[in-house]
Amino acid sequence: QVLDTATGKQRIMTLSLLAWQYRLGDAEKSIPYAEEAYRLSRGMNDPEMDLVASYSLALAHHHTGDYPKAVRYGLDAFEMAQSMNDTNMVYLVGHCIVFSYLYSFNYDLAIRYTFDIMAYLKSWKHPAQEFEKYIRAGWIYMMTGRYREAIPYYLETERYAMMTDLVPPEKIALNYMHIADCYLYLEEYDSAKIYIDACERYCLAHQVDFTEFALDSKGNYYLAKEQYDSAAYCFNRIVQQAGIKGSLIGLSNGLYMTGKVYRDAGQFP
Repeated sequence: QVLDTATGKQRIMTLSLLAWQYRLGDAEKSIPYAEEAYRLSRGMNDPEMDLVASYSLALAHHHTGDYPKAVRYGLDAFEMAQSMNDTNMVYLVGHCIVFSYLYSFNYDLAIRYTFDIMAYLKSWKHPAQEFEKYIRAGWIYMMTGRYREAIPYYLETERYAMMTDLVPPEKIALNYMHIADCYLYLEEYDSAKIYIDACERYCLAHQVDFTEFALDSKGNYYLAKEQYDSAAYCFNRIVQQAGIKGSLIGLSNGLYMTGKVYRDAGQFP
């Protein structure tokens, strides 16, 4: 409705908002909104609108899987955000660039830009801001298979989380899960179990759904230890909860892993 009559900055902001809203549910629809915002911003001589529109277009291309275009517009926006000393936009745009490099298997560039962002955001001193920086650094190492290097960043993330009540409980649970998964990949199962249990206790204490976070890790721990009944119980719980929530991804993963448990246990039928 706003778009019917909007002009100038209001139109660019509305187009960008629509592109943002469509990016997850129907990413292809986000492209024309982002492209119009970008075209309009080019003729305004307004750096703020240039930044918003460039970021919107980068994000739209990222969510449609066109990573080269996402990086192209993202790098433009990244440079604009730095020139304007807009640290929040540096973080957001950098996030888009890093993910685009990661998903196009440019791991070295993904790591490089992660640490470029961290270096630029030295002014972020609040524990909640430090939490965001360190969990991103740990995550990029984990996602590129460098689990040993990821763990110290996640441990720092945990330390910062304990300094503030501004970090959402879901993010703290996620960090516990990441640490546990790194240890699982490294086959250091005793350490993994410590963080799986810590995550479970934390979820129980803070009304966070453990099934959403580390129940899969717990199942993988039991599978690695050849405790097949316990592993099957974990993955069956995932199947049950996914069925209740209508999550096809959760259901698929839970069924697949339950099958894997029975296969490894020799129960082929």
